[in-house]
Amino acid sequence: MAGEGYDCPDIAVVTYATNVQTAQYIRQVVARGQRVTKWEREKVGHPLTTAIILPDISDLVEQFKGILAPMVHDIEPSWH
Repeated sequence: MAGEGYDCPDIAVVTYATNVQTAQYIRQVVARGQRVTKWEREKVGHPLTTAIILPDISDLVEQFKGILAPMVHDIEPSWH
């Protein structure tokens, strides 16, 4: 689990494994997977997609959707 203070800009999959549901904490988790790396800028030419895996807790899913909606064109639950 990439907790506070952990720095790895190449994170491509984020799994939410805590009971903390504050907006600030959720934004921090989202940001960990949204950083654009030097490799993406120089070699790929665009940011790569980040997978965010959440437990099936409706309040948590709704909070993430609210934060992610302005950043993405399509939010697809894996169960569909």
